[in-house]
Amino acid sequence: MENNYADGNIGEIQETILTNRNEHGDLLVFGSVTRDLLIVFDDFSQGSELIHKDDIRKALNSIHLYPSTAQVEEMLMSVHECCKNSDINYLTFGQFAFFASLLKKEYQERNIQFANEEPTTVTYRRHSPRSGVPNLQVFLGGACNPTTWRKEIAIPILKDHCITYFNPQVEEWSPELIEVEEQAKQAAEVQFFVIEESTRGLSSMIEAAYVAGNKGPLILVLKDFPETETVIAGEILSNSEKIDLNRGRKFLRDLVEREDVPVFTDIETAIHCAAKVIKVGTKICNLTTDDGAQPVRLADVSVDDSFIAAKEKFDDYDSDKSGKLKLNEIAQACRAFTGQVLLPSNLERIASLYEIDPSKIEMSFEEFCCMLTEYFSEQPQLNYLNSLFKIVSGTTANFINWLFSNGQVRSQAKEESVFDRDVFLGGSCGQSTWREVVAIPILKKHAISYFNPQLPDWSIKFLGIEAEAKQSSKLLLYYIGSESRCVASMVEIAYYIGLGRDVVLCIQEFTDGSIVDGTKITGRSLRDYNRARCYLSDIANRASIPVFDNIKEAVMSAVEHIKSLNQETEI
Repeated sequence: MENNYADGNIGEIQETILTNRNEHGDLLVFGSVTRDLLIVFDDFSQGSELIHKDDIRKALNSIHLYPSTAQVEEMLMSVHECCKNSDINYLTFGQFAFFASLLKKEYQERNIQFANEEPTTVTYRRHSPRSGVPNLQVFLGGACNPTTWRKEIAIPILKDHCITYFNPQVEEWSPELIEVEEQAKQAAEVQFFVIEESTRGLSSMIEAAYVAGNKGPLILVLKDFPETETVIAGEILSNSEKIDLNRGRKFLRDLVEREDVPVFTDIETAIHCAAKVIKVGTKICNLTTDDGAQPVRLADVSVDDSFIAAKEKFDDYDSDKSGKLKLNEIAQACRAFTGQVLLPSNLERIASLYEIDPSKIEMSFEEFCCMLTEYFSEQPQLNYLNSLFKIVSGTTANFINWLFSNGQVRSQAKEESVFDRDVFLGGSCGQSTWREVVAIPILKKHAISYFNPQLPDWSIKFLGIEAEAKQSSKLLLYYIGSESRCVASMVEIAYYIGLGRDVVLCIQEFTDGSIVDGTKITGRSLRDYNRARCYLSDIANRASIPVFDNIKEAVMSAVEHIKSLNQETEI
């Protein structure tokens, strides 16, 4: 049977409709859209009623939808929280169809170009090579000693393609090499970074994040640390350190994917893609699954809010709390969720599918998701996300506003984001008290608004919230203290400096024997973390970003900067 979903040939619901049901008796097919999606779902779930997280992207990719890693995790987490699924690693068909419909609608409304529709020009932000820098095409950045991936994998392949390269790997690194490497990076056509599990990769993560923010030609290979014991230079990593390092990798992956840049897990595949970019002129963002890449589009779309709102409206109209909606309740829930009326003709067609007395119809949430998928596809004029935002702006959004503002909710202008603030307070969290003890009292004294992201239990589901808060803040104030590793914070700082954002930094180095989460920072770990701070400080200096070692001075600098911005706005 031909699958029209990927081609956008949905059309109207046909007179003859398939009546596929799952083993629980739920109706899955409400028309041509859900029919085509069910074919895709069955292909990638091997006929099962659940699709595994490793197959979700593959299935969506097959119909030209390219969610980010974080978006897939948002899907799974929102489903797990709303539907109490026993296993967070799976989606049902209705859930899969709902997310597919949401993504496709966003792609259509933003006129997103699919990865297989490749332009002929390459438009990376390039720098003029400095004198003394040889003509080179690939900068081989990322993990160095004791790694051998350059010598064993990357360089032989580049030589086979007659591609020139710069290898920064040396026996002993020193701060003087920062400028040499910077010149090589600016001259390269592709900056190739490998960050894997044999090193902490702190400086490499910072560099890669800056390149991504600066819209540079980045190809990134990124691997997380395993749950098993990890030893680096004779040091056994504690569980808390691995959590911090993997969180930094999650942030980096998300930031890079938000630039529509694929992230690789295999070095050989990635280096062949680098060769294609140089030899053929393919844009990195247009590398396809056929190349071994994982394309990404619209990583900024929040997929979990939509699903949560749909479940909330379903539950609101489930009058007897049976987990089922009657036909009139279906119409009411649909209107509450979409802001649109479900026409009588639609209700009649829905009722005809059940082949029973309409008064006896009972629709589960699984069926509700399938029905919404079909219904939204019938109405391309419906601005789905705008309608959704109107629904949640008075509830979820205001709660988030209150949650991250220390209980203070200010009135919102009609077009103002609930996240609009003067200052975003990023950096050291955990047991750190710099926000409430130093920063917030000063900001309140000067009537400067702020966004405080510090939470007792951080989760990846907050990535999107924090990203929007940073985007909506006038200035980003970061404190990289000596009481925490700050891996993720250093990564995002480099990215936002690359974007050209207004940033104020306070950076403190570790001293030998510093304690973080009960673990001493000494030896190799001391060198790694302080080297990363050195790299970050250098990136900030080159971008004329003020860097302090005293948090009070940094906060006062932020205050003066905000006052200056406000004066310019008034003029």
